[in-house]
Amino acid sequence: MSELDGHNAVGHPWQRTVPASDLRASKHRLAAMVRALIAETVLVDASRARAEDLLAVQVACEDLLRSVSALPSLRSRGGHHAVAEDRPLIERGPISGMSNPLAPPLVMSAVSGSSVVHATAVFGTAYEGPPNMVHGGVLLCVLDEVLAFGQIPSGAIGMTGTVTVKLIRPVPIGVRVDFEAGTESVEERKTRVWARALVDGQTAAEATAVCIRPRR
Repeated sequence: MSELDGHNAVGHPWQRTVPASDLRASKHRLAAMVRALIAETVLVDASRARAEDLLAVQVACEDLLRSVSALPSLRSRGGHHAVAEDRPLIERGPISGMSNPLAPPLVMSAVSGSSVVHATAVFGTAYEGPPNMVHGGVLLCVLDEVLAFGQIPSGAIGMTGTVTVKLIRPVPIGVRVDFEAGTESVEERKTRVWARALVDGQTAAEATAVCIRPRR
């Protein structure tokens, strides 16, 4: 689950306001299919593909785009932020959004009473940088999200001010990456947080951040 469940839930920007409906679950499956389409498109061998086959797929995608565009849109309601069910980052976010095909997605987990939060992700070929390795910039984005999530146990939630990241070893494509994060200190409007990424129990990256809470 990408949100917290039941009585152990901790209020935070990634938590759903209502349980996911069957229709929303269908939207999640649609996003997953588009995510898979992106991954396969990246791997198309243009040097060996036939022009007519590429054109046929392009036409099919144009038809799909028209079909999706014909569905009711959040634009008519003012966008994601105007609709409570679509506001949480686990729904719309580019890193952890189940309805966002750009997201790996990062799956979040936190339990009331624990000082450490957890997350997992498996990065496909669309996120590749060096051969068979996750692009460093993608890891930076994900660590930024994990660091923000790491504020949750403190209850002091701010926006990222500064981030320091140390990439220790390569992260392979297609392998589960475990993340954990927590709060170091809270000083007035500043929350200092830490995070790390692990592959097979070994630390692949470490990060710290200072998050700033808006003035009331």
